[in-house]
Formats: sequence, structure tokens, C-alpha cells
Amino acid sequence: MAAFDSDEERRAAAALDRHPRVVRWVRNPVGDHGFALPRRPLAGNRWFHPDLIAELTDGRLLLVEVKGAHLATTIDTQDKIACATIWAQATGNGFVVVVGGDVAAIDEALG
Repeated sequence: MAAFDSDEERRAAAALDRHPRVVRWVRNPVGDHGFALPRRPLAGNRWFHPDLIAELTDGRLLLVEVKGAHLATTIDTQDKIACATIWAQATGNGFVVVVGGDVAAIDEALG
């Protein structure tokens, strides 16, 4: 499992651990061995690796991207949200962004 990049990621992982609809989760590694979504080229980075991936009790996946509040509105973040939203709509899976450590977004995404 990849290391956490921040305390916010640790808190999001703990929220997934506690949620009754989550079977298991993993810290998604960046690079050749991680899950990635293609995105439009942005400064040479064509791939989006969500921070956490959770398997839900109904078999669907929930991608979780954790962002500090200062990064929530950047072009890079908006691009990641756009590609993950398209993926979620096309596959019937889920996607949520946790901003500034507000893990309540996970509960809201899972209903």
C-alpha cells in the first residue's frame, strides 16, 4: 500500500474504515501499479491517480481524492474532478473530493 501524503488522507481513510457500506479500501499508488484515469494533457501529466479506492457492499467502487483547501479550485484539481465525474457516470461507480479534511463528504457521497 502506498504511503499517505497527508493527515487529511489518513482521516479520509479512517472515515472509509468506519463506514458500514465500505468493504475494503486501498491507498492508490501513483505510477505503473496504481489505478489511473486518462485526462487531457496538463503540463505533461496525462493520468489522474485518485488517492483512495474503496469497494462498497454493493460491489461498486468509490474513488476518493483528498485536497487541501488551498488546492480545491486549481485547474489541475478541476481537471481531475471532470475526468473522475465522467468515469463515475459512465460506470455507475462513485467519486468524491474531500477538501480541507472535511471527511463528511464521504458520508454524503455514500448516503
